[in-house]
Amino acid sequence: MSSMSRSTLRSQIGGIYETETNRLQREVDNFTKQFEHEKRRLLIIEEQIKQIKDELASKDSNLKSM
Repeated sequence: MSSMSRSTLRSQIGGIYETETNRLQREVDNFTKQFEHEKRRLLIIEEQIKQIKDELASKDSNLKSM
């Protein structure tokens, strides 16, 4: 085992061995999926903020016209 480099070591997951390269790719895929999810969530929140600001400005102008 000492003759094996770290990149060729295998980690055990649920009884199935996977190469270091596959493990790293899986982790990158998971991170990317989470990142994209958070990015969509941020866009939704930013759109909600914009709508609320527009609504507030509209109500402000209605109050000033009264």
